[in-house]
Amino acid sequence: MRRIAALERLVGNGLLELEFLKGLCSTAAEKQAYIRDHLSHGLSVAEGCRLMGLSRTTFY
Repeated sequence: MRRIAALERLVGNGLLELEFLKGLCSTAAEKQAYIRDHLSHGLSVAEGCRLMGLSRTTFY
């Protein structure tokens, strides 16, 4: 049961990352806006910045 829950979490995280990367924003301002829009989906600023290739100092 624990293993299934762990796998479900991994799949959920992977799907979230894929959806996040679909945003493919080109400018820092677009990336910041995209990260802000997706924070309510359980994604942290640090994780969003990592996925978008944006430094956290640039985000703030």
